[in-house]
Amino acid sequence: SVVLEPAFFPLYFKSSRKNPIGEINSKIVSVANNKGGVGKTSVTALIAYKTSNMGYKTVVVDSDPQANLTSYMLGEGFEAEYTLYHILKGECEIKDALVKINDNLSIIPSGLDNEFIHEAVSPIALPRMIKTHVIDKLKASLFLVDTNPSLSDMNLAIHSIADTVLTIINNDSSSVKGLKHVLSKLDQLGFSGNIKAIFNKIDGREKLDLAIERIGPLLDDHNFSVSSKFIRVDNEIKNAQYNKNGAIGNMDIGSKCQTDSLAVAIELLTDLYNSDRVVQ
Repeated sequence: SVVLEPAFFPLYFKSSRKNPIGEINSKIVSVANNKGGVGKTSVTALIAYKTSNMGYKTVVVDSDPQANLTSYMLGEGFEAEYTLYHILKGECEIKDALVKINDNLSIIPSGLDNEFIHEAVSPIALPRMIKTHVIDKLKASLFLVDTNPSLSDMNLAIHSIADTVLTIINNDSSSVKGLKHVLSKLDQLGFSGNIKAIFNKIDGREKLDLAIERIGPLLDDHNFSVSSKFIRVDNEIKNAQYNKNGAIGNMDIGSKCQTDSLAVAIELLTDLYNSDRVVQ
């Protein structure tokens, strides 16, 4: 099912003459935090639906063996026949693994087999393998890669090829600590892309200001930005996660998380578009 009426998006952009978003091509965005429970996977799903319904060909890659993103987008009853593991091991073609969700959105689902990706390909070879076996094989505007809540060699290899690493955090010391760990590891990698922190489960603008104060020291020590947008606390997310019929796909269009994630998606696409213009 489709989250929002596709007709909404052309109307939105025609009416918005400030900073129009143009075409982007094969941009890779990985989503990270080594603390679980921050809402990383649900935010990834929401962004994917929004970008796809804006007309951007979007491919979601679920690399987490827990396969929560796969369940959110395809329903709890879905079991993947092929995953990223099978693609990298040469046991299937990309077309065999890819599952279409709507005209502009597809997913490479996950399963327990992804636990063994490190046996199929080394972390050193993984970035090249993902580019040649996934990115270069598919014509898409945006690739969103959801990683598990760890800083494993495999996850770091995925982050290393991203144009942007999104770190999803809450207003608590544990997730901020997780952000610090991500930033430190990316520094060690010599990561040259963009890093952006997005606050999730925030209950008001004033609380966002307090949350940003909490990460002030990190802003002094690391090269990253904080999104001007945030996603509010919304019980609709919890309800959707129990929906066995395409969890994230059936949420109320008027819910807070729908509105907020649209703003986040627009900001992300604008960043990616403008980064190309700077390079040129």
